[in-house]
Amino acid sequence: MSSLKERVKNVYYFLQGNINYFLYYRDLLPLHIKEQIHYRVAKIRSECFQANQCLNKSCGCHLVKVLMSNKLCIKESCKYTKFKSKRKWEKLLNINKVWTKKIKEQITLGKRLL
Repeated sequence: MSSLKERVKNVYYFLQGNINYFLYYRDLLPLHIKEQIHYRVAKIRSECFQANQCLNKSCGCHLVKVLMSNKLCIKESCKYTKFKSKRKWEKLLNINKVWTKKIKEQITLGKRLL
């Protein structure tokens, strides 16, 4: 049984994910957050993406609630962190030029995720 604190956190992530979903499709989300969402989509298992939910036994979350919220994933199949600040994200992109190019192309072309 989950604690009250854990349930409140999950509600928070649910609301945050749905608000970010709304902002994403209206092009109101900051670019560095959009890029991190694209990065997360690239990291998840293709089976999860096709099912539109996390297929890990202990999760089962709808992808919108997970990918567009500030919740981290430590599952072996995904592994992504909480959203980084604009400065930290840009620093990370400078280290990995291949990811930078792929993510920027997807966003420039207006590629939608979910």
